[in-house]
Amino acid sequence: MKLGTLREKITFLLILTLAIALRVYGQNWDSGFHLHPDERMLIMVTTRIHFFTNLNPDFFNYGSLPIYILATLAQFFESVLKIPIFNYTGLLFLGRTLSTIFDIFTLFVVFKIARFLFNKRTAFFALFVYAVAFFPIQNAHFFVVDSLLTFFLTATLYTSIMHNKKPSRRYLFLTALFFAAALATKITALVVYPIVLISILFQYDRKFFITARAGAFVRMTHKPFLIFHFSLFIFHFIFMPFAYIQFGRFLHDITLQSQMNSNAYIFPYTLQYVGTMPYVYYLKNIFLWGMGPVFSILACFGCIQVLRTLCHSEEPRSCSTEREEKQSHKITENERLLHTFMGTERIRNDKIVRILFILFYVLYFLVLGRSAVKFMRYMLPLYPFFAIFAGVALSYIYDSQLSMFNSKFSMRVVVWALCLVSFMSTLMFMHIYAQPNTRIQATQWIATHIPPRSTIALEHWDDQVPLGAPPGYYDFIQLPLYNQPDNDAKWQTINTMLKSADYIVIASNRLYVPITHLVDCDKYAVCFPVASKYYADLFSERRGFIKVKEFSENPQLTIGSFKPHMNDQGADESFTVYDHPKIQIFKKK
Repeated sequence: MKLGTLREKITFLLILTLAIALRVYGQNWDSGFHLHPDERMLIMVTTRIHFFTNLNPDFFNYGSLPIYILATLAQFFESVLKIPIFNYTGLLFLGRTLSTIFDIFTLFVVFKIARFLFNKRTAFFALFVYAVAFFPIQNAHFFVVDSLLTFFLTATLYTSIMHNKKPSRRYLFLTALFFAAALATKITALVVYPIVLISILFQYDRKFFITARAGAFVRMTHKPFLIFHFSLFIFHFIFMPFAYIQFGRFLHDITLQSQMNSNAYIFPYTLQYVGTMPYVYYLKNIFLWGMGPVFSILACFGCIQVLRTLCHSEEPRSCSTEREEKQSHKITENERLLHTFMGTERIRNDKIVRILFILFYVLYFLVLGRSAVKFMRYMLPLYPFFAIFAGVALSYIYDSQLSMFNSKFSMRVVVWALCLVSFMSTLMFMHIYAQPNTRIQATQWIATHIPPRSTIALEHWDDQVPLGAPPGYYDFIQLPLYNQPDNDAKWQTINTMLKSADYIVIASNRLYVPITHLVDCDKYAVCFPVASKYYADLFSERRGFIKVKEFSENPQLTIGSFKPHMNDQGADESFTVYDHPKIQIFKKK
């Protein structure tokens, strides 16, 4: 990556250092208790892998590549460097470091794409936006596949548009490599395959995409098409061989995941998404929490600016050759319209790659945005797109001037103010990692204030609090609140449990948010009218228990007497439930 001036190099290094610091800070946020369920599962699967005696993950809910990368690094550290890290605890910290590294790789690619599509100033602003946007930072604190998927998809986009701009075998192989890696990380990468294919083949056979004439597809089976798909297959087989060796098991796991994404009722932990609006639910959480309002508005503004340029720019003069002029009568109407729209060859190519860039992410959002299950991390691959368009907006504002009272007011002050406000918002969220995890705080309080041998009622389908209690120190009972039907028989069992309980611990909002929402049995296939009343009575202390302690860590910042804070408990459950859930402890009256 070539940077010209010393100032540019220093700016790049400062932003990069800031990005690394934000992702590394608080990496041990759960003190090694493995409080992220997907992280737990991936690490347990990784412990089964050993090169080259056992490569079968026996698990295909996610791709095998992240597991293989983690196992390879751990085995290297243990075998070569003699660092005992290939264990349940060591893999946790190595996995989170791996997520951070890949997110930093994404940062580099964001910069390169923004510079290639727009200009260097836009690239620096996009770099800053992605560096301080909180949701990528949060996911870099977890060893989940989404940070790796985001990098592989972003790299796929970059190499494919570079190949479209200047075809070469190098970019062809790199596109196949990165796309195979994305598919071997998470099968949902497949949704962008049409755009990847178009970006590769458009340079070779534009008439097919313009006219869609019968028989034109035959021309697509030329060398680049074959090279790309053959390379894609080879790379994917290397990254995920047991998807082919155990194809039946692979198909079963993928089908189950597909059913989950089309039916929010299928698992208890997805009931929170019943009744949520496709697309709107994702956009709300991106706007309020993922990117934040400032960067989100800037991204919308930047996208509008780019679309306006593509659709309403002044038509340049034709640069047809003499031969084309002589044969102009043979050009079809569709070709003529496209030629008029695109203008000169250079401007046409610039527009093509920008259109492909937009279509790549639009297709991803349109396909996944309609899913029934809407974990925020499913949209993480869109954040480079938002960062780049926010960079476009900041660059546009930076270069513009506003006339006020017959004097020129520099908009650069506005840009720095917007960047500062967004950065302060990110620092508010980083407060989460400045304090012990709320589950750890609750564990310490319970150990001090709740006598041994007390009976503690917990909710099933949630992490147990207190954490790490010695066997027999407390008596635990699990309340089957999700069980169906929500009738008298179920509640006779639960009421008997509650009679023997001294305390009730609610370790997050994982159960009570969907349960209190799914009340109307005429509207919902799964409903909890009695359980909903139970929560209402418990929270108002009409159930024979009183709240004795609550633990919560909301985003906040302290600057002298200025102490801004926000309540993010209304965000998607997956945004809060891992690293800062609200814990409530009730004691029998």
